[in-house]
Amino acid sequence: THEGDVRRRKLFLEPPPAANLPGPVAKLAGDLSWIEEGTHDAKTGLYRFVAKPSSLPDKTRIEGTIVCEPKGERSIERVTNTLVEVKVFVVGSMIEKMVLDDMRRSNEQAAAFTTRFVKEKGW
Repeated sequence: THEGDVRRRKLFLEPPPAANLPGPVAKLAGDLSWIEEGTHDAKTGLYRFVAKPSSLPDKTRIEGTIVCEPKGERSIERVTNTLVEVKVFVVGSMIEKMVLDDMRRSNEQAAAFTTRFVKEKGW
């Protein structure tokens, strides 16, 4: 939806299974799908998001911002600030690490795609 310079979107995301979690932790974490709700401000270029996981939503907080900053004449850097909190005794930090690792991989894949796209289009 649009509200002036602000666009809103809602996504349902299903990442691949978390193979790096021990069995009991993976069972507790569940299917690890989530709904991301975000807003993009066209004036500032800032995208704010909140992700709600299907498992442990009352014990999990995932939110952040993404913005592209100019780095020279024909270069940008995407800056992501993310907060991940999982308040589950003993295994919360393990799940937090897995979520952050997954987000890091996703960002690396997006950067590689963008680089290929720009090279193909000649921008």
